[in-house]
Amino acid sequence: MGRWRRPDLEHGWADRATAAQMLGVTVRTLLRWHREGKGPPRRHNGNGIRYLISEIEDWLRCRSQRPLPPRQADEGLRR
Repeated sequence: MGRWRRPDLEHGWADRATAAQMLGVTVRTLLRWHREGKGPPRRHNGNGIRYLISEIEDWLRCRSQRPLPPRQADEGLRR
């Protein structure tokens, strides 16, 4: 018998645990971000909460292109 697979993950979707791992945060942080209106968009489906992997990647890309706020940028120069 073959290994059980989750079709939602194979078609570009990630569950909470996978999304958190991709983002380098805990599931709890991901839940807090959602309450605060932060983080990548999420969707409800029959299997629970899911994130589009492409939207996670886009969200990460946008975050990496933002300049640091002046205070953090100054601290980086002192190190």
